[in-house]
Amino acid sequence: MPTNLLIELEYLGLTARLKRLSDTITKNIHELYRAERVDIEPSWHLVFLILKDKSKTMEEISEAFNTSLPVTFKIADKMRKKGYVDITKDNVDNRKKVLSLTKKTQKELPKFEKNLESGSAINKRYS
Repeated sequence: MPTNLLIELEYLGLTARLKRLSDTITKNIHELYRAERVDIEPSWHLVFLILKDKSKTMEEISEAFNTSLPVTFKIADKMRKKGYVDITKDNVDNRKKVLSLTKKTQKELPKFEKNLESGSAINKRYS
């Protein structure tokens, strides 16, 4: 019977196994969104959730998700190009950028939330 190197490596194989799990989850979510004709990325759902009730600055979003500002800017810019968020200057500090959901997104949010729940159920089944 063949052995699994990642299991044999124990702790050293853990990062590869976690990466494989992460890739599988992301792939499953992509497939779900494609099947439902939802044109969003898996990483965007957290932004939808945090902006659902109130606009936030890029810094607030970065802090909430423990990501760097460049990562947050990259995600926000992709979402803006697809028409899901607006990016404006802060009224108090012009250096800060504020994200808010567009009317398009607010209209589609119930559909996105339904897909998020489905994606969560799929991932629980395969993890």
